[in-house]
Amino acid sequence: MRRARPDGEEDAAPSRKRPRPAEAALQAPRPPAAAASVYHPRSRYARAAPDFQRLARLDAAFAREVTFDPAGRVRVDWKSPAGLRALTAALLRHDFGLEVELPADRLCPSVPNRLDYLCHVCDLLEEFRGPEGGGGGAAAPAFGPAGLLQEGADV
Repeated sequence: MRRARPDGEEDAAPSRKRPRPAEAALQAPRPPAAAASVYHPRSRYARAAPDFQRLARLDAAFAREVTFDPAGRVRVDWKSPAGLRALTAALLRHDFGLEVELPADRLCPSVPNRLDYLCHVCDLLEEFRGPEGGGGGAAAPAFGPAGLLQEGADV
């Protein structure tokens, strides 16, 4: 398709619009979710990614939601809400000692990603702590040693 330029000449229309830098970043390949190096250094998942084999052996609810490939590796259906709830419950139970019920009608965040987020929030709280321990550091007691919000905390 050709366009008319103001000087009367015709100009060939570009065949495809080049993506802007932000769009290009969204199209770039993402690292695997299990790559341990992408997590905050204080996260337990920075040292070792979640072990789906171990979770499937230890947690019957999680084992029912996964499949096994011919080599015996666990395959998680990342599009299955029930599977993601089972994975989240299994991680919280076996990695943090928390027994939770996750309602089917609620969002279920990924535990490693949420823990990473909380570790970064803790860093910010520590950085902005006032001289008497007030300021941003006043919310720090709401976070437990595992990097999770404590029961009853409203942050």
